[in-house]
Amino acid sequence: MDDDDAADTSLIDDSRPTPTIVPAPSVDNVAIKPAPVALQTTPGNAPPSQIPTVDAPPAQPPRPLTETQRNENTLKEAFPDIDIVVLRAILSASQGNMERAVNALLG
Repeated sequence: MDDDDAADTSLIDDSRPTPTIVPAPSVDNVAIKPAPVALQTTPGNAPPSQIPTVDAPPAQPPRPLTETQRNENTLKEAFPDIDIVVLRAILSASQGNMERAVNALLG
């Protein structure tokens, strides 16, 4: 090693502190939190409490039963072992007259 290869230390300012090198944190030991994002509120992404609602019409009550349906139900309650198709046929043959239909079923 000759004189040209020797380091010139006269240019180094020793009055400043030596900088400390800190290693970058690794992904393994750092919790990454997502940054908050402002969303534009539209009905597609708004909370349910903030979506304007359209009042739906109230549900309609069930239709009242016709006289024929009431008579069929009465016969089915009175004669539960007889098929509803047979009860309808007898009621139809009796022209909707319940007394005649019951007499036909009993007779």
